[in-house]
Amino acid sequence: MSYSKTALDQLEAGQIDDYKESLEKALANDSDDMLYSLAEEVYSLGFSKDASTIYEHLAQKYPEDDGLKINLAELAIDDDHDDQALNYLSQVAPDSDEYVRSLMVAADLYQTQGMFEISEQKLLAAQKLAPDEDVIKFALAEFYFTTRNYRKAINLYLDLIKSGTLEMSAVNLVERLGVSYAEIGKFGFTGLRSAIQFTLSLPCGRLCQLKTS
Repeated sequence: MSYSKTALDQLEAGQIDDYKESLEKALANDSDDMLYSLAEEVYSLGFSKDASTIYEHLAQKYPEDDGLKINLAELAIDDDHDDQALNYLSQVAPDSDEYVRSLMVAADLYQTQGMFEISEQKLLAAQKLAPDEDVIKFALAEFYFTTRNYRKAINLYLDLIKSGTLEMSAVNLVERLGVSYAEIGKFGFTGLRSAIQFTLSLPCGRLCQLKTS
């Protein structure tokens, strides 16, 4: 059994001291793939600092791995170290395969800081590079919905729904679209229910099978 597996078993059993000891041994002896998986697992269990330690260890061995830089940026954001996160993200070059992902993470960070114009720029740049990626369309739609730019949000939600995507990240896109229609006054005083009923009437395949709540 690898030290990584032993460390994870100990962590799940609440044997924290033993886990810490096995983690150190894992860093010194286990394969990089095992360590990467261990970082993901310990992060999911709430041990973000240990995940960061593992990613930093790997980043020292693979300084050109942009995926590790973005992982470290996300962990820095979780710990409210925004400047450190931006430093990691700035190291991802535009010709990197991970550049679009870095733009998405940066957009999320700038939005949480209230820097909406920069956040939008990052999302639009990502969309330009990967126009067919649903996750980017969704991120833009949610950005416009949050910033009350409902007309732009509607177009993006419609694109996703017509392609058969009815839910993303536990967000019901039909309801989002209905709320957006209601907010721009398309249905006057008839309210959200009418907006959702209108959405359900769209010829979008599986969409027509849904029911209003």
